[in-house]
Amino acid sequence: MATDFFGKTMPNYESFGAVPEELYADDEGHVFVYGHYHAKTKTGNTADVRFLHLWTVRDGQAVRMRQIADSHVLQEALKG
Repeated sequence: MATDFFGKTMPNYESFGAVPEELYADDEGHVFVYGHYHAKTKTGNTADVRFLHLWTVRDGQAVRMRQIADSHVLQEALKG
């Protein structure tokens, strides 16, 4: 994921961070994280985008991550 989306888009942003708001875990090694990305483009535009991450954890290691986020909002911030 880092190279597929973030690796290509990060050079366009002055800052970009994930802000977790709620975390839930189950007994089968899944961790759900609800939060938002806060981004500032190099031209000064900002965007706040909600996300949901689903992590799979085995033996204390994250082995998979899936996400849902509205990347369209981030792309619109780049347009100015």
